[in-house]
Amino acid sequence: MVTVKSPAEGRVLLRNASWETYERLMAEREERPVPRFFYDRRVLEILSPSKKHEEISDIMESLV
Repeated sequence: MVTVKSPAEGRVLLRNASWETYERLMAEREERPVPRFFYDRRVLEILSPSKKHEEISDIMESLV
């Protein structure tokens, strides 16, 4: 399994991950918006946006 982390945001890639692993993580996360999970062809990406990203998102949400 290979893991890659980006310095700008918390990003982890897990290769050869099973669909069951993805489903279990989604179930444990419940209704929380972060971390975000993406699954494509046995690659599981776990993403935790940076603080700045979340601040901008909050501002945009308040404008809508």
